[in-house]
Amino acid sequence: MAKRSQEFPISQYLVEFKMKSIAITSNHPRHISFIEHISAAAGIEKVFVEEKPAGEERFTAREKEFFKDCKMPTNISLFKCKKGEINSARIKKIIKEEKPDFIFTFGCSLLDSELVDIPSKSCVNIHTGLVQYHRGTDSSYWSIHEERPDRIGATVHVINNTIDAGAVLVQSNTRGISKDDNADVVFFKTCVTGFKMLKDNMKNILDEKIENKKLEKKGRLYQIKDMTKDIREEIEIKTLRVLMRRYNV
Repeated sequence: MAKRSQEFPISQYLVEFKMKSIAITSNHPRHISFIEHISAAAGIEKVFVEEKPAGEERFTAREKEFFKDCKMPTNISLFKCKKGEINSARIKKIIKEEKPDFIFTFGCSLLDSELVDIPSKSCVNIHTGLVQYHRGTDSSYWSIHEERPDRIGATVHVINNTIDAGAVLVQSNTRGISKDDNADVVFFKTCVTGFKMLKDNMKNILDEKIENKKLEKKGRLYQIKDMTKDIREEIEIKTLRVLMRRYNV
């Protein structure tokens, strides 16, 4: 078994009470980075990977370049399934047999209520936006479109029956943004901010020492269809102006 990080020790619950965590994600480079960041800290042994159809991803080349050094850990088992299959009776049966205490998700299909209720403790998701402003997809892009760089960030939250509206565990503005970044790189950096934030707070999340903050104000819910080609082009044009304003250039 690979040596676990000394910087992020395993919670005493994992050691003494054999707490089990699994992850659900997808199959692109950013999803591999998600697992690479959190697997040791969460004690994850199995990852359920939804395989998106070829050609569905819109920024493959940029994403591969940004996450080129990421590798899937070798000490975990992968269970692959088709996009949307995670809520099937077959997959639920397998997950129930794992008897997880926690499920950690990023970039997968929405979990139905039966699946959310499987872990004994909680389902926890990384959302690449600040949920009080933007929920659903493309949150960092919508922040740029609205010319609000102060709203570019990530949220770690509990999953409930409403999209990106569960209790907030931790939030942060995106780290490491440069005025020279394009909109996709801002999104990738937002992903990494979320991964590191979850990793940094993992021990307290597993020990249930972080107060769940009820979401008082739900941000607007965006869907994939909302990001039209015209809006996407506007965002590409606005990115430089928005980031220059952020850095007072």
